Amino acid sequence: MSARVLVLEDDDSIREMVGLALEDAGYAVAGARDGESAFELLERDPVDLLVVDLRMPIMDGFEFIRRYTEGGGRAQIIVLSAARDVDLAGREMRAAAVIEKPFDLNDLLRTVARVTLASHGA
Repeated sequence: MSARVLVLEDDDSIREMVGLALEDAGYAVAGARDGESAFELLERDPVDLLVVDLRMPIMDGFEFIRRYTEGGGRAQIIVLSAARDVDLAGREMRAAAVIEKPFDLNDLLRTVARVTLASHGA
């Protein structure tokens, strides 16, 4: 069974590119453009991994991650952001990994593979 990934990114082109690359790599992928939409998706279909942009409208990634973890969410989190303080923010949120924009798609795929393998005890 492939890992389920939610890509939380407000930029449609980035969300679609990342989603297609992850699907091509064998992951089951869903996408959301803000934190509220992500919570609606997660209520219907929990995931193994979240790829979360920090700067988004409606509910940004900081608020989403805070609410998700406080609510008992257990999926691994990869922070994907152009925010200047992305490394610090990722550590504070206990993210499994941090990827700075602009990013190399192959680096993202390697990071997703590493995080999903580690979380499944392989």
